[in-house]
Amino acid sequence: MGHHPAKRHGAWRGRTQDEQVPEQLHYPEEVVKKNGADAFRQWAAIGGTTGSDIIFSWKDVIAGSRFLQKLWSIVRFSTPHISDKPAPFTPIDLWLLSKLNRLVKECTEKMDAYQFDETFKAIRGFAWEILADNYIELAKSRLYGEGEGKEGAQYSLFISIDTLSRLLAPFLPYFSEEIYSHLKQDSVHIAQWPQADESLIDPDAEAAGELIKEITAAIRRYKSEHGMALNAELAGIGYIHPWKMLLISLARQIPRSCSKQGLRTLKQCQLRSNQI
Repeated sequence: MGHHPAKRHGAWRGRTQDEQVPEQLHYPEEVVKKNGADAFRQWAAIGGTTGSDIIFSWKDVIAGSRFLQKLWSIVRFSTPHISDKPAPFTPIDLWLLSKLNRLVKECTEKMDAYQFDETFKAIRGFAWEILADNYIELAKSRLYGEGEGKEGAQYSLFISIDTLSRLLAPFLPYFSEEIYSHLKQDSVHIAQWPQADESLIDPDAEAAGELIKEITAAIRRYKSEHGMALNAELAGIGYIHPWKMLLISLARQIPRSCSKQGLRTLKQCQLRSNQI
């Protein structure tokens, strides 16, 4: 069978990467061959609401490929560390799990409403911004060490990767199967859709996690501005905040590389927050 449009199913109109070039016909085979089926499916999922007409875009397919690379980086880092053995959670673990269960609840509602584009965007935002850019960076010191909280980080990562693989299965069938194969023997496509654990959705835990993120980001800015290595230790850290007692209780959650002694009480502080 040739490429004549009248004899070919599944062709669609779209633009090349050069927006000045007139619209062209594209065929699924060329996209799958170049970027893979899962990147192609991402374009279809986020291109518009159900029933709407969308113009094919190579840019969106390439963005899908980049997200797959980010996901694989998450899985590749996490696999040696994850554990399915239940363990006590730390405040930053509870922040992650609260966000994760909010995601499951949101995705379930949007899938039931056939809002596939909004579902996938929510999953992508969680995986990229919350899990990769924040939680993993905050948990690395525990995962690499042998101290308190390591098991909680390992179990939190296991829950997150397992849940993400099942949420992604309708959109990225091949990639999600690969992820799930690192966790369990069965196929992800016969696994149950995740159920939100309402007991883990906690605004206070989320507020505590945001505070930890804020402190860590400030420390990193300070080091960057002063030409210091990110793993360099500081003599001490002070932080002026109305949640003084909460700060003290959360001190152990700040990565060890930030300070030799973590957060001190305000009387012990040698640096004020505006100096960080």
